[in-house]
Amino acid sequence: MAQEEAGKIMKTLKNKMDDMLLENWRENVDFSSLSHQLPTEVKIDYNLSSLMKSEYVYDVDPDLIDESITPNNYLKIQKRRAETKLIKSTILYKVDKEIDLSSNEQKYLKKWHGNITKNDG
Repeated sequence: MAQEEAGKIMKTLKNKMDDMLLENWRENVDFSSLSHQLPTEVKIDYNLSSLMKSEYVYDVDPDLIDESITPNNYLKIQKRRAETKLIKSTILYKVDKEIDLSSNEQKYLKKWHGNITKNDG
């Protein structure tokens, strides 16, 4: 199932990149410009998966995972992600400023740190 979702993500990303490249090509078809008078060509080799922020599905924007996602579900996911970022930002700020964390923040930080070390190992 995860490979199926990853395949959908890769296909959607490739389609979006192809669309962007085509649009860029159309915008640059101005044969009177100097850049078209000089022989220039650039070839870019890239690994599509390396351009993604993460290999984990939950880090990718939901519309890349499932194009049929309902607006309500999309908003719920975005809200959850925004709340997570706010909590993490608060914890990072307090740790940096050496402000005591609440008990819930300490629990969150411990679990967050555990997840990071588990994924790195």
